[in-house]
Amino acid sequence: MLAIDPGLRAVGVALFKDGALVRTGAVRGPPPPVRGPAVWSLLAASVYEWVNGTVAGPCHIVVETMRYDHSSRKGSAEDLLEVQAVGAAIVGRLAADCWQAHEAPAHQWVHVPRHIFAARVEVSLRESNEWDKVTVPSRATELNDAMHAVGIGRWWLRV
Repeated sequence: MLAIDPGLRAVGVALFKDGALVRTGAVRGPPPPVRGPAVWSLLAASVYEWVNGTVAGPCHIVVETMRYDHSSRKGSAEDLLEVQAVGAAIVGRLAADCWQAHEAPAHQWVHVPRHIFAARVEVSLRESNEWDKVTVPSRATELNDAMHAVGIGRWWLRV
């Protein structure tokens, strides 16, 4: 199973087999202000390359989905739409290899601020001696993306 935390600049990815984490990391897109379909396609291709050769046969992909809260002053609807487009591009790219797509609604799998959640996942990986399965990105935000992907995968697998 592949868990995806889509983003505009980087995508967190976590690969699980038989309920156990195999590896996790993040793929990076181009720096701002580049946006739009070219970036979505590039990120999807990068995720495909990250996975390519690791998994054989039909597998599950679980992608975080979000809803926009009009009453909130956090984030923009435009950014959220683009993040969802990144997720859709990844699903579209992997669907060619018979991946089965599922969603992980953000409001269901994470109930604390995202930076706190990422820190908790990191601590649990270090304590369980699974930290060696993490490809540590050079940017702290990308490490958070990787930790969120692990959280998405654990939520979906119920582990």
